[in-house]
Amino acid sequence: MTSRPLRGAVGQTLTASTRSFIRHYLEMVVAMILGMVVLGIPAEGALQAAGTSVSALQDDTPALALLGMAVVMTVPMVGWMAYRGHGRGANTEMAAAMFIPTFGVIGLLTSGMVTDFMTLMSLEHAVMLPSMLVAMVLRLDEYTCHTGPHEVLA
Repeated sequence: MTSRPLRGAVGQTLTASTRSFIRHYLEMVVAMILGMVVLGIPAEGALQAAGTSVSALQDDTPALALLGMAVVMTVPMVGWMAYRGHGRGANTEMAAAMFIPTFGVIGLLTSGMVTDFMTLMSLEHAVMLPSMLVAMVLRLDEYTCHTGPHEVLA
């Protein structure tokens, strides 16, 4: 990795550690999105083959649909982290950062405080992003200085 800092928009420099942290965060967001497409489409096909659909799950068993969404986003994230050389501890923490918000919105659903599926799913996604950031901040060395066996050198 180059030690040459990049200039920020306001003349500040971004160190290699900061770039590593930002890159990892963005990679996790991309993995989430790809998971929704790459795993979500076959999941919809499997549900239709079983005589149901994602829409039916959202209407009939919204908690299961919310859990399914967390799974299809978490699996590729953890897979990519493992590929990049992150250990089980970091992978488990990142998975928890995805599921804790999911359990929170399921709690809102169960309590009857929020029952609209789209509101719950939007909240789930909105809280996942800062939750991932918190997991990363709590393990800064993992995400600012990581040089695992599959680390991409830029």
